[in-house]
Amino acid sequence: MLAALALGATALPAQAIADPVAPYNAFTINGYHSLAVDPGSPGAFFWLGPPQVYQGAEVVVFHADSTRFTSYAAIISLPGQKIAPGTYPTSPYGDTPGTYGLRINFWGEECGGDQGTITVRSVTHDDEGTITSLAASYHTSGCNSRGMGSWGEIRYKSTIGYVDAAQDLVQMPGTGTGVGFGQRGMTQTVTFTGIGSDPLTFGAVSFEGVGAGSFGTEANTCTGRTLTYKQTCSVTIYSKPTLLGDQPALFKIADNGFMGFHGVAVNEYGRKTSFGNYYPNDPTRILDTRLGMGAPKGALGAQKTLSLQIPTINRATESGISAVVLNMTVTNPTSASYLTVYPSGTTRPTVSNLNFTAGWTGANSVTVPVGANGKIDIYNAGGSVDVIADMLGVYQGRDTPGIIDPGGQYQPHQTTRVVDTRDKGWGGPLPGKWSLSALVDYGKTINPHVRALAINITAVTPTSSGHLTTWNGGGPPPLASTLNYTPNSVVPNFAVVPIMYCERTPSCAGIPEISVYNGSSGTTHVVIDVLGFFDDAQMGPGFRFQPLTPTRIADTRSNLGGAGTLGPASTATLIAPAPVAVDETGALVANITGVNNGNGGTYLTAWAAGTARPTASNLNLEPREVRPNAAFVLLGPGNKYNVYNAGSNVDVIVDVAGRFDYFPYPLSPGVTASSAPAAIKPLSPGRRTSTASSNAVPDLRRGLRQLPAGDLAWPSRASILSRVGYAYPFIGAAGSAGLAHAEDIRADGGRYGRARGQLVAGGGRLAATGDRRPSHVAGRRPRGQRPRGGRGRARVAAAATAVCQIAGTASGGESPAGRGLRRNVPCL
Repeated sequence: MLAALALGATALPAQAIADPVAPYNAFTINGYHSLAVDPGSPGAFFWLGPPQVYQGAEVVVFHADSTRFTSYAAIISLPGQKIAPGTYPTSPYGDTPGTYGLRINFWGEECGGDQGTITVRSVTHDDEGTITSLAASYHTSGCNSRGMGSWGEIRYKSTIGYVDAAQDLVQMPGTGTGVGFGQRGMTQTVTFTGIGSDPLTFGAVSFEGVGAGSFGTEANTCTGRTLTYKQTCSVTIYSKPTLLGDQPALFKIADNGFMGFHGVAVNEYGRKTSFGNYYPNDPTRILDTRLGMGAPKGALGAQKTLSLQIPTINRATESGISAVVLNMTVTNPTSASYLTVYPSGTTRPTVSNLNFTAGWTGANSVTVPVGANGKIDIYNAGGSVDVIADMLGVYQGRDTPGIIDPGGQYQPHQTTRVVDTRDKGWGGPLPGKWSLSALVDYGKTINPHVRALAINITAVTPTSSGHLTTWNGGGPPPLASTLNYTPNSVVPNFAVVPIMYCERTPSCAGIPEISVYNGSSGTTHVVIDVLGFFDDAQMGPGFRFQPLTPTRIADTRSNLGGAGTLGPASTATLIAPAPVAVDETGALVANITGVNNGNGGTYLTAWAAGTARPTASNLNLEPREVRPNAAFVLLGPGNKYNVYNAGSNVDVIVDVAGRFDYFPYPLSPGVTASSAPAAIKPLSPGRRTSTASSNAVPDLRRGLRQLPAGDLAWPSRASILSRVGYAYPFIGAAGSAGLAHAEDIRADGGRYGRARGQLVAGGGRLAATGDRRPSHVAGRRPRGQRPRGGRGRARVAAAATAVCQIAGTASGGESPAGRGLRRNVPCL
């Protein structure tokens, strides 16, 4: 029928004018398409088919053609009536009672749909009943996209104006490979062009649908703008998936047109990503100027810079890294100076990473963005100095599809002291060539996800010069140091240490564990504070690293950051400025330098504003000392943080190389929100609070757990000292018993060890099977007895009841290379 209506039709030539003028002729369609024919269209041609009757209803077919495409609209009135002003529901042929018939066709594509509405604004008939003018607005469900359907304006010789705009983008399907969750994907710009006789004014933008949270806008020149004919404005839309899988949504910008908005159907596929995640690595030496490793042999001279290639030794480096975590050590400096470490190929920033005096040997943890060439630069300000760098891990720098190992997110928590050998339960300082292992229990739900611990480790009052090495305890200590110290000093350093899981006994199985080795010949107390952990990216929300150009954000010497010199027992509240910190930022990756101007020692503690000061320090300073230490500094409301100075007068300098931004990663299948440890999540811009459950904080305060009387299980947290023997700290249910120092553990093969243990349940004693004989250490052994490999057993007894038995292999003298290997010892 519709084809027949075209026969014998009367054509109306287009008016050769630039802007629409009355009487108006136009046909527009929006939604799945954005097309328009008006007098400004090339070859525009408007006409009505002859009047027809369909089942007693009036039928009119309006044609609008141009050199680009042909189109028509067929309108069918109610049965027995002519087309008249009013708003009516529609169906394809008006077959549904009470509906007008509506068919819309562009380029041969039918867009009438099953239902819709038509508003006839004006219609005139001549004496013969032929329509002479028509003004209507329509909306149908046909050619549907994100629920918009299709809508537009119809004008034929009408004096009724209209408002509309054409757009060059109606769909944004996304990338073929998808975008990593939380990462910025493709951007596309939609340009709107005014095509109405009357001005169109745009309002606010919004997104609707399942994937609404996965998109945003920028460079919006439309909101608040009024377009006249042929004027343009644009909005740039970007994707940033907040869920996994397809993220369909509808972009809408409000306007004063018939539908009240214009829209773009958008979609993006969210996939897992490792961007910003951390990949821990066993400490690996990549630079030693004493040996010519990683750089030409020889000390780094004054005002000289060396470039260090970051090797591909980690899974993430194969696809690109954003930053590397190093432990930087200086030795043999000829004068006071400092090192600045920064991305190769960039301008050297006004920051320092390690300050030192002549003859000093020391280390500091450094996180530094990597240059585009895969290198970092190390600058020495004065004198000459040997530089050593141990690589501890890297941060992923690209949103690369297909990475099997996703790395880990940072999960901060309340600073928790897990080791302090000054407490009597630890049996005294760590002996030289011995190692200490600490287990940190987050509970059965979280433990399997822990991959590395962020710690601050401090050597306290060592009796000789030496170093501490931290590692996961799986095998001998690596040939790398975490901190270096001199006698009677207090030396801290920050470290991210990979963990292993305890395997000594079923009761400690699966608990994260790290170890510390004392590389000196003397003793030293060891203090370890845990700030948080890196997970396996399978726990849901967390924090991910964003590299920054190294920037100084605080210097109390010049009031930079909002505070001056700190006096004794004083606290300064500082602000992390934008763009160093943004609304999503939960922590800064910082280097804190303390300048002690007084004659007394002191310490500094940095923590989030608005929270209680933790009972732990970030930096210890001796009189007149300048010392740095790396830190993950948590931020409070308004991106504020506090720095506390215990004594003396101290200036504080804070340099930032990156930040941790909150990442609302989706939970893995089978994981519920109640079982996932939420990190410090921003509730609103500038305000953060911990949503972690109590079991997200290590169940450990002094490295010990009180056992009930008769408990045969290994403590869930313990330390082990090893050289030729072991140390087992216990606390009895009835209170702390006296510290037992026994040198009567005899290996069956004739080797002797030394044991230190705190007895269980009070009144107990440390007994040994076999003869009570003096211990032999440092390689000395009785004549004729086996030099190593004998087996020894000892038990702890309480009230004649054995509650724990220790069995293991003791070796004579020091272990190979003097590295004090720790043995896995079951507690029966």
